[in-house]
Amino acid sequence: ILIGLTLGAHIYQAFAYKKFRLCWVVIMGSAWEFTSFALRAAGARNQQSMALAFSSQILVLLAPLWLNAFAYMVLGRMVHYFLPEQKIWGFRARKMAVWFVCADILSFLSQLAGGSLIQNGDDILMTGIHIYMGGIGLQELFILIFTAFALRFRSRMLSIRDSRRSELCSEGQPPMVGLGNEHPSTNWAFLLYALLGTLALITTRIIYRLVEFSAGIDPKTNPLPYNEWYFYVFDATPMFLALLLMNLVHPGRILVGPNSEFPKGKSRKEKREAKKARKEVAKAEKAQKRAGRLAVKAGNGQVYPEYVRMNDVPV
Repeated sequence: ILIGLTLGAHIYQAFAYKKFRLCWVVIMGSAWEFTSFALRAAGARNQQSMALAFSSQILVLLAPLWLNAFAYMVLGRMVHYFLPEQKIWGFRARKMAVWFVCADILSFLSQLAGGSLIQNGDDILMTGIHIYMGGIGLQELFILIFTAFALRFRSRMLSIRDSRRSELCSEGQPPMVGLGNEHPSTNWAFLLYALLGTLALITTRIIYRLVEFSAGIDPKTNPLPYNEWYFYVFDATPMFLALLLMNLVHPGRILVGPNSEFPKGKSRKEKREAKKARKEVAKAEKAQKRAGRLAVKAGNGQVYPEYVRMNDVPV
């Protein structure tokens, strides 16, 4: 029910702030988490159903990756929105977001393959566990790299703030906190810390899963898979808090205006027309060069029938 409430809030906020292009990702994450618990509740009444158990487990294992992707996409838009150069360490905002999301997809596929094998039976159980652990290890590696980019963004924003304060003081004006392009706002810090807090909560969940799977499946040495309170404290609660945090500090409240989104790329029709236009220009340039060569030869007293047929070229 709690996660369902955050899901409803995210759907409402996506349309209220006109940010569905961005927020569909966090909606998917909360929807997967909600569906997982709904199937878990249904499985409690039908405990021999492998379909319910498998679906619930796969969704709860993979839902956090949607939140990862959401954080990556939000930071990319923050770089595009606030920084005059619109890049960090030479990486443009759009490409930075795309690369992080691609890395998240790689982690997603690894965890999907491992989670599927875990549910298939004892023969390949350990293989599935090892693949899944590798997937969440990759996920945490990308979170750490992302954190470095986020901290660099913070450092750059503070540098801009200090520079503008110095300019205002030198002009005899009261020091205002002007940060980023023309946006005199400090709310970027709340959103940045919310992103880092979300990833810290996901890291808590990753550590729990690593400990759970690395300890084996013997209930005598590893009680984690056989006691639900571990799952609710170290997996369900961090996920709920992460979703709630994104409700409380929603990007739509801070990233406002046309510059808050990446420019839309060209449609397929526009790309085809542009390609056709380039071909026509290249063809015309080629014909012009060819006509020039023939004109030079004609000027030397040589006659070329194909030159005579080119009516659009003056003799």
